[in-house]
Amino acid sequence: MQIAMLAVGDELVDGRFVDTNSQTLARSLARIGHTLREIRVVRDEPGAMRLALDDLGARHEHLFVSGGLGITRDDLTRAVVADWLGEGLVEDSIGVEAIKTKLEERGGRFTEELRGHALRPGSSTGIPNFTGLALGFSAHHAVLAVTVHVLPGVPHELVPMCDWVVGRLQTGMRRQRLLRVQDLTERDVEQRLRTVTIPAEVTLGLVALSGPIELSLTRYDGDEAGLDALAEEVSALFEAHLVGVDTTLERRIAQQLTQRGETLATAESCTGGLIASLITDVPGSSVFFLEGVVSYANASKIARLGVAAETLERFGAVSPQTVGEMAQGVRLALGADWSVATSGIAGPTGGTASKPVGRVYFAVAGPSGTTHDERTWAGRTREVVKRHAAAHALLLLSRAIAAAE
Repeated sequence: MQIAMLAVGDELVDGRFVDTNSQTLARSLARIGHTLREIRVVRDEPGAMRLALDDLGARHEHLFVSGGLGITRDDLTRAVVADWLGEGLVEDSIGVEAIKTKLEERGGRFTEELRGHALRPGSSTGIPNFTGLALGFSAHHAVLAVTVHVLPGVPHELVPMCDWVVGRLQTGMRRQRLLRVQDLTERDVEQRLRTVTIPAEVTLGLVALSGPIELSLTRYDGDEAGLDALAEEVSALFEAHLVGVDTTLERRIAQQLTQRGETLATAESCTGGLIASLITDVPGSSVFFLEGVVSYANASKIARLGVAAETLERFGAVSPQTVGEMAQGVRLALGADWSVATSGIAGPTGGTASKPVGRVYFAVAGPSGTTHDERTWAGRTREVVKRHAAAHALLLLSRAIAAAE
């Protein structure tokens, strides 16, 4: 099935916002075995939108369009798509009632101009908006034989609407397994992969991120058993470096702690709350995650985490000794079963000969004691050091929990 995405918005073309909606669609399609073939981004200009609709519509069976469904002057998508279909706009009465209901629930007031959110081409069917006001719609272009699905550009509105539409598409033959590998370079991963024969029916992808390296194994013949066998063979190449198949470190930690009925707290300095952010990205993390402390200043480390002033004076804030006391302190203060702590020099300044920029110290405290580690990401930007450090901290935590089982 040929599927494309047209993202509309001056803010996307100008670089003021990133188009995350295409990524949302691609992932939603992958879950049912389809691939997003093409992405186009255009301004809020009728001419540019019409050209893109003609081109993409002529070459695809389904065309998703995001953006421009508001009721301001630059929200032109409804009118342009209706004109492209050769139809006028009609008011969706069910959509109007849905808007009124949402406003009543939120204590808002319905005004006549809000009816514009419920306009759609005459032959189209409405797509319910589960969080916002703007109604989406699907319609079929008889001449081009393409079905267009028009959705709002606001990401938190688009996500459930996109899943709703995609869930109604026929399941395809595309199958994929995603493996994540930690603490290896891209070159290391490539060298290990040379020892495995990848069948011609399988496409191998490798993406080096700020953290785990992602390996994708994709095949289009529907042979799921064969793909699972290959994923198992590739997984064996990486052993302790493997985060998992079709999972992330934070999800694996959530599963580990939930199954054990144990809790977690974090104490972060150089990572600035990234570890806590990753953990709380997992739905239901409140079951096991107690609190995250971002302790940047020495006074905070002493007051909030119980780090000894003598430790800071003798070894410094960036040291194995300090990070160990941070982990132990937050675990004790919150009564957590597990804790993880970081302290380092993210850069670009502040390094010394013995503690260069990019050096990060880690500690994981658990029921059986505290373990330490250190890593240096030299020549990396501040953001990359922080992201690598957060990912490595999660890996150490997951390993420690697994070792305690």
